[in-house]
Amino acid sequence: MKPIHAVHAWAALALIAACHLDQLVNGPGGSGGGGGGSPPPPTSGNLKVTTSTTGSNLDPDGYTVTVDGTHGQSIATNNSTGVTFTGLGAGSHDVVLSGVAANCTVSGGATQTATVTASQTATLPFSVSCSATTGDLTVTTSTTGSDLDPDGYTVTIDGTNSQPIGSNNSTGVTFTGVATG
Repeated sequence: MKPIHAVHAWAALALIAACHLDQLVNGPGGSGGGGGGSPPPPTSGNLKVTTSTTGSNLDPDGYTVTVDGTHGQSIATNNSTGVTFTGLGAGSHDVVLSGVAANCTVSGGATQTATVTASQTATLPFSVSCSATTGDLTVTTSTTGSDLDPDGYTVTIDGTNSQPIGSNNSTGVTFTGVATG
């Protein structure tokens, strides 16, 4: 063999060895992207948030759900199908339910933590309880004309709560704990 042919033979053997090594490291198809290798495992999952609201004077506008300070979505006060946040990184996420009326309380707090597993859908249910809203009602009187009733009047709220009031009472009579409406 001439020395020049030996160099070609060694070069061909080196190329074959490199291709074989590439297939061992990167799988069939090698690093050239020819496929055949296993895809990397998924690193993200989904989160479904549901709401269940009980009581009276529910918020007709519903709430807003936020994940990690972004991804805000509207959700109804009673939404068992929920809203789903997709493509979240696997791990823990802070979930906030906002827009909750002052007469309502979120069980476990308005901020909760959800753990998302890769390729899975985690579910986080928010339970909200609302109580009737009440307020104060002040009734005043201003009566004109002749022959005013010296005994004044009786004011009755919702058929039960009665209080006397004079014919001309600018300070009024106040009823507390009156239901809205």
